[in-house]
Amino acid sequence: MEKLLRILISFFIVLAFTAISLPHFAVADSTPLMACRDTNIRDVNTNIGDVFVWNDPTYLYITYKISDTRWRMTKTHLHVAMSPGDIPQTNKGNPITGRFHYKGLFENGGGLDYMYIINLAGFNGSKLYIAAHASVRNGETHENEDAWAAGEEFPGSKGATYFTYTLKTIMPQ
Repeated sequence: MEKLLRILISFFIVLAFTAISLPHFAVADSTPLMACRDTNIRDVNTNIGDVFVWNDPTYLYITYKISDTRWRMTKTHLHVAMSPGDIPQTNKGNPITGRFHYKGLFENGGGLDYMYIINLAGFNGSKLYIAAHASVRNGETHENEDAWAAGEEFPGSKGATYFTYTLKTIMPQ
């Protein structure tokens, strides 16, 4: 019994020090996740969710979150760079998602959310350029579409976009 009591006391002491040393997390920035369909008449963009971005002193967190439950993600592609030119693109300015640094694949019909945790070591500066793409499938119409986090259009593309994120300085409380 005495040993169990010592273990419990040790656990709560470690827990208290851990809670004190946790950094204050920044509030997430978000941008809409838009399913893009190119038709003969016009481009159709549908807001199907959001991409959330935040950081702590060590990591960048990026979460894709589908809110329109008719849609499911089947794949994700993500690239984080120090400039738009550092995002893989063709000579004409179309993004090459297959060369993006981060990829996620869903099985069993797809998913509604996905999180990337990226070490900030190697990123110098505070402004990041993020291309967040998802392959999505509509469960009612069975259409497959591309979805991009809303932002600036790539120079050679209709519908493919990137956005910027400024790293937050995290101050201890």
